[in-house]
Amino acid sequence: MLKDALKLYLVTNRNKQISDIEFLDIIEKSIIGGVTSVQLREKNLEYDEFLKLAYQCKEIASTHNISLFINDNLAIAKKVSADGVHVGQNDISLNNAREFLGNDFIIGISVNNLSQLNNKQNIFANYISLGPIFYTNTKLDIEKPIGVKEISLLTKNKIKPTILIGGITLDNIHQLMNSNVDGFAISSAIFNDQNPKIQASKFKFKINEFQKGA
Repeated sequence: MLKDALKLYLVTNRNKQISDIEFLDIIEKSIIGGVTSVQLREKNLEYDEFLKLAYQCKEIASTHNISLFINDNLAIAKKVSADGVHVGQNDISLNNAREFLGNDFIIGISVNNLSQLNNKQNIFANYISLGPIFYTNTKLDIEKPIGVKEISLLTKNKIKPTILIGGITLDNIHQLMNSNVDGFAISSAIFNDQNPKIQASKFKFKINEFQKGA
């Protein structure tokens, strides 16, 4: 079920210099800790390098029976039989993405404001990623942070599964616990931690506690 996959959604982060082996090890430890899906985000890799890494990530995700999403690169997503793709507002149109991938792929779209949320193209998406909620240095092309107060407005009449993203940490996730959302996308707070397995388990515990009381 898609909502289950979106509960604790890891977005990979290469902001520190690590080898592919270390990179894949972080992903696997995060999954063992409780991550429910992984988005492979590699904006700066050449096609062949990206493809190799995507195959390796797919193998890990399949071993642990979780979903793998590829950021932006539809050709690689299709080649490695990923579960889905995630695209931004300035990437390929959702209509073209759906036409290229067919109906079996999950497509997610990044949304930052009400105008983007109401875009008719969103009919071709399976889920919405709302953010950034807080300031984050994970992405260089960051939109203006939405902030906690605006979340309820943007999720009031949601018709698709929705996750929050951007600067979410163990110290601020409690501010989001009353939000009408299905999951949380975490990047640096897990990926850059010295023990991603334990860090992921802490996020999983907090999210489970929230969803029990919802």
